Amino acid sequence: MHRSTNVVIAEKEQLRRGHQTINPYFELDGSHAYSYVVSDSERAIELVAPGGLVLWHDYAGPRHAPGVYRALNELSARLPLVRLEGTTLVAYRRPSDR
Repeated sequence: MHRSTNVVIAEKEQLRRGHQTINPYFELDGSHAYSYVVSDSERAIELVAPGGLVLWHDYAGPRHAPGVYRALNELSARLPLVRLEGTTLVAYRRPSDR
């Protein structure tokens, strides 16, 4: 499994669930290679807290970052991703456990 070194956990406060640390916020701005984007995304989605946010950077079309563009387009087929208009950011909020 590929892991980028540039996955940022923006909040210091973390929640524990079993043996995993659950974080309220992830910002992914690492490698643009497709395999890394997929791996980093899956890990962040797995670890983000209910109601938490995953934010991706560099969604600017296939010429700018083709791996990011492809991975997020594929991910959007199964998750409600939102592109933040006027930016290169894409966001996902994990549903709350209610």
